[in-house]
Amino acid sequence: MKVKVETRLTSVEIGDLWTSYMNDSMVTCTLKYFLATVEDTEIRPLLEYTLGISQKHTEFIAKVFKQENYPVPQGFNDSDVNLSAPRLYSDIFFPFYLEHMAKYGMLGYGISLPLISRSDIRKFISDALTTSIEISNRVVQFLLSKGLYVRPPYVSIPQIYL
Repeated sequence: MKVKVETRLTSVEIGDLWTSYMNDSMVTCTLKYFLATVEDTEIRPLLEYTLGISQKHTEFIAKVFKQENYPVPQGFNDSDVNLSAPRLYSDIFFPFYLEHMAKYGMLGYGISLPLISRSDIRKFISDALTTSIEISNRVVQFLLSKGLYVRPPYVSIPQIYL
C-alpha cells in the first residue's frame, strides 16, 4: 500500500508565490484601468488576455495558501485604482507596458523554476513562464505590425583579412 506523503511549501515556494501574487494583483488593477481608458480596438484583446492570466494566477495562489493554512497576501484590489480617473496614458503605452511585464515574468519565473520541488507549484511556475512568453510574442507581433517595435541595433559584418 502506497502512503501519500504531504509535501509542505518550501520557503522558496512561499516567497515565489507571494511575489507572484503581489505582482499579479498590481497588474490586475493596472490593466483594469487600461481597459477602462483604451480606445484602440486592436490593443484591447492584448490587455484582456493578460488581465485574465493575472486573475488566474492570484486565484490559484490564494487557493494554495488557503489549503496550506498560510495567510493569503492582502495584495492590491479594486480600492487601489480609480477606474474613472482621467486618462493618463496614450494607447500606444499599453503594449510597451505589457512587453516589459512579460520580460519581468520570463526573468522571475525562469529564475524560480529550478528552485521549486513541489509538483503543483512547478506546474504553476512553468505555465506562468509559458504565458509570459506568449504575452511577449503577441505584443512583439502587434508592435511589429504597427511599425513600433524598437529593434536592437544592427552590427556590421566583420571583414576578415587573410
